[in-house]
Amino acid sequence: MSELQQEENIADAKKPNEVIVLDDDEMDVDNAEKTKRNCINYYCKSGFDPVEPPAYCLTYYQIKGKAKGQKVCQACYDIATNHFFDISKAIEQGKSLLTLDYPDFCEVVALDSDEEEGYEDKNLDEKAISYLEEHFAEVMEESMIKYDVENTMKRTLDEIKTKVKESNESTVQLQNDIKDVRKQFDQILYSLTNAMRPHQSELSELILDIPQMETEETEDDVETVNVQTIHPPIDLPMRGTAVKPPLIIGEFYYSRRTDLTSWMKVRLENIIPPGSKINDIHIRTYMYQVVRDLGSREQRRFVEGRNIAYSETLPILLEIGTRVIALFDESNSVPHSNRLKVYYPGIVGEFPCAFNKYRYLIFFDDGYALYVHHREVFMIYESSKDVWEDVYQESRPFIKKYLTEYPNRSMVKFLKYQKVRTEYKGKWFETTVKEVDCSLVQMYFSSLKRTEWIYRGSRRLKTMYQEEQAANNRQNLKHKYPRARNRLSNLTGAPYVEYSSVCDDNDVVFISQEPVGKPGSRAVAKKSTRPSSSSTGHAHSRPPVQHERPPPGKIVYYTPRKPYSFYLYEPHNCKAACLKQITPLNRLKGYGPLAKPLLCGFYRMLYKAKHRRPFILYKTPCGRTTRNMEELHKYLRITNSELTVDLFDFDPAVRCLAEFILEPDACLNKDLSEGLEQVQLPVVNYVDNKVCDFVNYSTQRTPSEGVNLNLDPEFLTCCDCTDDCWDKSKCACWKLTQEGAKFLHKAPEDVGYVYRRLLNPLLTGIYECNSRCRCRKTCLNRVVQNPLQHKLQVFLTSNNRGWGIRCLNDIPRGSFICIYAGCLLTDQMANEGGQTCGDEYYAELDFIEIVEMAKDDYEADAYESDEGGEEKTPQVTETKKTAKKTEEKSEQNNTTVPESTTPATTPGAGAEQPASSVHEEGSIRSRLRKRDVEINYKKLGEDSFNNSDEEADEQPTTREPGGFNPDGDMQAPTSKYPSVRTLFGKDENVYIMDAKSTGNLGRFLNHSCSPNVFVQNVFVDTHDLRFPWVSFFAMQFIRAGTELTWNYNYDVGSVEDKVLYCNCGSSECKGRLL
Repeated sequence: MSELQQEENIADAKKPNEVIVLDDDEMDVDNAEKTKRNCINYYCKSGFDPVEPPAYCLTYYQIKGKAKGQKVCQACYDIATNHFFDISKAIEQGKSLLTLDYPDFCEVVALDSDEEEGYEDKNLDEKAISYLEEHFAEVMEESMIKYDVENTMKRTLDEIKTKVKESNESTVQLQNDIKDVRKQFDQILYSLTNAMRPHQSELSELILDIPQMETEETEDDVETVNVQTIHPPIDLPMRGTAVKPPLIIGEFYYSRRTDLTSWMKVRLENIIPPGSKINDIHIRTYMYQVVRDLGSREQRRFVEGRNIAYSETLPILLEIGTRVIALFDESNSVPHSNRLKVYYPGIVGEFPCAFNKYRYLIFFDDGYALYVHHREVFMIYESSKDVWEDVYQESRPFIKKYLTEYPNRSMVKFLKYQKVRTEYKGKWFETTVKEVDCSLVQMYFSSLKRTEWIYRGSRRLKTMYQEEQAANNRQNLKHKYPRARNRLSNLTGAPYVEYSSVCDDNDVVFISQEPVGKPGSRAVAKKSTRPSSSSTGHAHSRPPVQHERPPPGKIVYYTPRKPYSFYLYEPHNCKAACLKQITPLNRLKGYGPLAKPLLCGFYRMLYKAKHRRPFILYKTPCGRTTRNMEELHKYLRITNSELTVDLFDFDPAVRCLAEFILEPDACLNKDLSEGLEQVQLPVVNYVDNKVCDFVNYSTQRTPSEGVNLNLDPEFLTCCDCTDDCWDKSKCACWKLTQEGAKFLHKAPEDVGYVYRRLLNPLLTGIYECNSRCRCRKTCLNRVVQNPLQHKLQVFLTSNNRGWGIRCLNDIPRGSFICIYAGCLLTDQMANEGGQTCGDEYYAELDFIEIVEMAKDDYEADAYESDEGGEEKTPQVTETKKTAKKTEEKSEQNNTTVPESTTPATTPGAGAEQPASSVHEEGSIRSRLRKRDVEINYKKLGEDSFNNSDEEADEQPTTREPGGFNPDGDMQAPTSKYPSVRTLFGKDENVYIMDAKSTGNLGRFLNHSCSPNVFVQNVFVDTHDLRFPWVSFFAMQFIRAGTELTWNYNYDVGSVEDKVLYCNCGSSECKGRLL
């Protein structure tokens, strides 16, 4: 072999990582020849002149152990030899070994054969081995001294430390460079994002001017509204500190004669200081002598500072609670210049802002409320520290409550043309919402032909009256009427109470009055099984509401396979053999309920046609077509199928094979129920690292000590139906449900389940078939007792509402979802446990109270409706009562009230009254004045404002007093009969279901003011009215991926010093739960 060839082979051997690509057959031949060559260098490309490798060759090529048959080619041998020669020279010269180049071979594992085991190295003879054994230590010591190995190792170690230090410094520098690059990248990304971000700026307030019941529909069926910008009036002053100018003798002001008369313009004639005498009477406060010019003569009288008001507006805005007089004008049809301006006293209830179109909301002393512009509001000179002390006695409680709770308010939310009951003269009348103006609502009394503006927070509105009454009854522990009756407001769009704040705390002047707590308040809050409710309470600053972020998931739509028996229909009589080959239900536990029929051979077809709504047809495995639930149920009965009718749905909007899929990494627990439910209940969290720590899962109610739950089936009513209880008139269980509904005057055929779905809640409860009944499991009256069917998921909400429940498949309206299971507690146990362990999972079993309250209210409403239909009776009767009361007050005060021939004005009157009626009421209302003064003005020698015929139009007018609260004689409805609960025992109270420590998935259902789930009381294993099953049904069609919520029905204000804000984020959110 030539030297040139050897050098080439050596060069090739030094390229261990070179990759050879086999492109043709010739390379395959060369590779076959190379495989025959034997060399310990795995990357050897020479292979010529192999020799037995010495130990240093094995070390160089990283061969572990020597085996029989190992060879090394001449080129690889020379490379290893030269490398060790270089190491020897470096040691002799005292150089660092780190300056040399070391090979970097990939580690290769050699599989030894049986022939290679036990091979011994024969490179050393026995003489050399014996010499090394005797003089090894001496040779090593001489060599260490000769070549100064110790110092060489120190220098090498120092070099290693230096290189490590340099490496660390370079690593730190590299990390800093990476951070700088990341910052630059973030800045570039922010710049790009900011460039695409829309510009946001604060604009003027907007008002939506929606025409009354008139909408303009475009081709795309989009309703258009006119958008109008609200600008502050030009004459509206700035806000500042109110400084009352001193009264000046000779200037004109406003003054009143009595509490309920209008204020007239007078001239200040004299100011009398305290301690002076007027007609031998000592006065303790400033008195003011005013003069009223009547043209032919002057009238003089002495008044206090709280009976004098400025005649000019102040150059600043007035604060909340300021005593003022304001123009009372309910009609805008006549210009101000052509109309007599009448001013009445009141307080400022709202500050001018965009919300109220830059007007003051004035609560007048006589019970009326109206919006007034700044130019028609004048401040009263003096007022008491507690301004409500200056208000008319009937309005004083409302004003005090309003000012102590401001800026948080509770008001009824109305829509135009809604029907609501409103109080007038101690009776409830059916009224219609004519118009809504910010915080006021205009009500039309159809039976009285009367129109009136009412504050939306007034207790004269029955919705507000019922909610406050419910909270008061709850605090006073009145179990007979624990809550106000609910008219299914969330189901029918009826008015409901909402909570709002007018403005920020910095913009409000608060009255220094602490809320007075009521003794005997309840210690805990409990959810109710009634359809929905809300109530009022003390004011608190509400935190901002965070809306739920959309989950990182998607809805997948599966396509069903064409059934194996999808043939053309051949006429035949269906029987059990038609469903002989379908898949058993026990093999479809992991699928949604609506998907099971499609996996059993049924085919769901959507038909669309012109001028007709889409509709659904079901094709059976035998080819028969069913068009509705009645035909489908008949087919299932004839074929003796184990499928139930609630596994089918004929709504085109429902997607039977749609499923919501979340990211798999978010799953924390595949089945929270641990096999207790037929469907797995996964737990996911894509918000943080929080883990659901609830472990005591139970699907049964567990009575605690002291709860006597009788589950003996011998006490149950049963039926002997064989037609799946399809004929309700023959089923004893159905009759129990229908008999209960008769108390609410409902038609028997419209109550209960409709093919195993409950479309509307039934207050009187549902009685299902039980274990003693002869009907099958597919019975139409067996729903709640069945296990969970829908695929649900427990997830952590992102807006501070804890864990919630969402559905993974579409849920049709009326479908049963689950029950509320837990521990049954007595009322005393619940109150004690709620103080120590919390009451957030309490649910009241108040079925008895709800039914009795609904029945009593129905009878009361019917009685009120009969009386409300008579137009003359309430007016004449109440007029006589008012006249009698006024005459008694006048006799007690020893004062004479002059009668006026001018008819009193009834604000908002919708029609003229008969002349006799007007004269009678005018003479009576003119005497409605309160004589509550400290000084007898007759003794002071004042000139009375006697009315004359020619001066009648200039006299102060007196109007009929209104009111913010119902008549004081009104009482809560009382039942004619004792409560059913008292039949179980004298001290029997409502039982509580507690799901805090033990319960099922019902405990995870969150609250919403616009829920999609409602509660129904159902009796299954017992007919004891105290222990119904609390069941949840779909209020509407619910799409996959939607959270399931229900209305907790807490009584706001029922738990003293406890506030719970609502974070549901609904457009109908009331703001408060407690």
